[in-house]
Amino acid sequence: MKASILSFDLDNTLLDHRTWCIPDTALACIQELRERFRIVLATGRNMDDVLSLPYKELLAPDAIVHLNGGRVSLRQSLSPLRYSDLFQFPMDSALLAELLSFARSNGLCLGMHEGDADYFSHPDILRQIDLRRFGESCRNFVSPDALCKLPVYSLTLFGSAPDFSLLQKAFPQISVLSFANGYMADLTPKGNSKASALQALAHYWKEDLASVIAFGDDRNDLELLQAAGIGIAMGNASEEVKAAADYVTAPIHEDGIQKACRHFQLC
Repeated sequence: MKASILSFDLDNTLLDHRTWCIPDTALACIQELRERFRIVLATGRNMDDVLSLPYKELLAPDAIVHLNGGRVSLRQSLSPLRYSDLFQFPMDSALLAELLSFARSNGLCLGMHEGDADYFSHPDILRQIDLRRFGESCRNFVSPDALCKLPVYSLTLFGSAPDFSLLQKAFPQISVLSFANGYMADLTPKGNSKASALQALAHYWKEDLASVIAFGDDRNDLELLQAAGIGIAMGNASEEVKAAADYVTAPIHEDGIQKACRHFQLC
């Protein structure tokens, strides 16, 4: 296999949540590898969000898969750093309205953050979570009904396993992917994933998924790790993700990116 594309998840793959920094060894590897590979950031985040922009600017990937495959943007220039959307896969507006109605009726905290606004059903639930985690809640809550007038690619559900199961059973056409130690889940339409978005991007570059080496740590990386030419799980990944990978490297805080790159003689 001749690899030409390197795909990296962000949270807990490149970005260490204990320090909120990307290890210097990982940054050095990416800097070296970008001379010979296309670098893709494939994440559950919207990398255009204000909290994600510093990492986007630091990594300056060739392309970004946002929101678990909801959008794909391509870098147009480095200085200034500029991207434009190549593909968009928004959620159906009727399905979105049904999800929000179900969340209201069943006491679920469902919605999304966009710009400076938080569009969530039952915002008191999220406010209490913030208070427990951070000691304060500074969100600007807006009625989630406004989402029906916006392009929505992914939603976030705050809760627990029974909440996730309840919604998954009611909406089999949605993928519910838990993360953050099981108190949050991403909701995306079935068929939208990091793998499907990478496949579309690779096709645009006249490549295929066999030419991709993918790094990840969580359930939203599973399909991509299985479909890529080589799937690499971080040492801090769940056992489910490790079992799906071709190779398991060291944890993020033990230079896992660098060690995997050296193992495969990439750098």
